Amino acid sequence: MRPCLAVTVDLQQLKRVEDAGMKSEKACLANTRTKTLERIEEWVNGDHDNRVLFLLGGAGTGKSAIAHTIAKRFLELGRLGSFFCFNRGHQAERNPRSMVKTVIRNLADWNPSFRDVLSKTIHNDGTLVNSDDLETHWTKFLRVGLDQATIIGPVVIAIDALDECSDSDERNTLLSLLTLRANDLPANVRLFVTSRPEPWIISALKKPHIQSMQLGDAMDEAEADVGLYIRDK
Repeated sequence: MRPCLAVTVDLQQLKRVEDAGMKSEKACLANTRTKTLERIEEWVNGDHDNRVLFLLGGAGTGKSAIAHTIAKRFLELGRLGSFFCFNRGHQAERNPRSMVKTVIRNLADWNPSFRDVLSKTIHNDGTLVNSDDLETHWTKFLRVGLDQATIIGPVVIAIDALDECSDSDERNTLLSLLTLRANDLPANVRLFVTSRPEPWIISALKKPHIQSMQLGDAMDEAEADVGLYIRDK
């Protein structure tokens, strides 16, 4: 009987955006946004079917700081699968296709089991990796990988500043995947998304399986935090 050989595939074909990840220096000041952060952490660790949470707020309300803080905390716990930050000044390279590819590569680096599943998928059909179709990568790589990988406990996939994604058909496809197709993912997956409350985003959130938080609802918390920030500076 021949021994079973592991499949090894060069995942460099799935190019990711290198500078779109979590940055500790962008996290919240210590002891600020405590209630909001606690609510998000409870959602991540909760036993429920709501795989998606959108954190909405206007410019300067601290969405990105909260996203980086959540990512940092779950990175320390070994629970951060991926972080991706859109940027209006870098729309050409930080687009929906590069976001999905980056998330897949990050998950492969984070979890060896996911990497093995991904390698086998590419080995069995090499044409998939060259596809620019968002739904193909979401279904064949992300969903299949998460379905078949051994992942115990919650895994956080954080996407910051979705509203800064370029205006295109791909943007609408990505939003559809993040909302309508989120429940196709395993129950322990948590998609945490921050955004300004743009009409094209708000209209997609009216689904029972999607949670949303408005930072405007936490004004008392924000006002108290201003004093801490001023004293720190």
